[in-house]
Amino acid sequence: MLTNLRRYAAVFTAALVFGGLLVALLEWISTWDVPTAFMTILPPMIAAMLEGDRIGKETGVPLPKRAWIGEAVAMTAVAVAIKLVLGGMIMALLVQGGLVEPVPWGLVGLVVGFDILATFAANGFFLVMGVRNELRSRSR
Repeated sequence: MLTNLRRYAAVFTAALVFGGLLVALLEWISTWDVPTAFMTILPPMIAAMLEGDRIGKETGVPLPKRAWIGEAVAMTAVAVAIKLVLGGMIMALLVQGGLVEPVPWGLVGLVVGFDILATFAANGFFLVMGVRNELRSRSR
């Protein structure tokens, strides 16, 4: 395993929290509805790109073929665990406060499934991109 999952988790969590606060702030100060869909992709993009950059610096070689799959699966598992914990806490608070109605579990499962697929794709793509970018910058 080339990925430092602790650092990935820290960067992912920081991007998730900062992005959520930024969306809340923008919606509070403007009448414009800020789309929150980018919060599905942005945290894994940032964290995976930084991890790929670090891997490229440390190894100096491209990832072996299909090695990105195992790395992306591990990073996706970390991301899903973080999202489930934070999302579960936020939903519990919102439902308890009467701010939202409970959502059917089938819909929740569908949304979580799409979120997992999007997170896996972003992790794999941006991990490889981070390694390649670092190796290109080294060769210049």
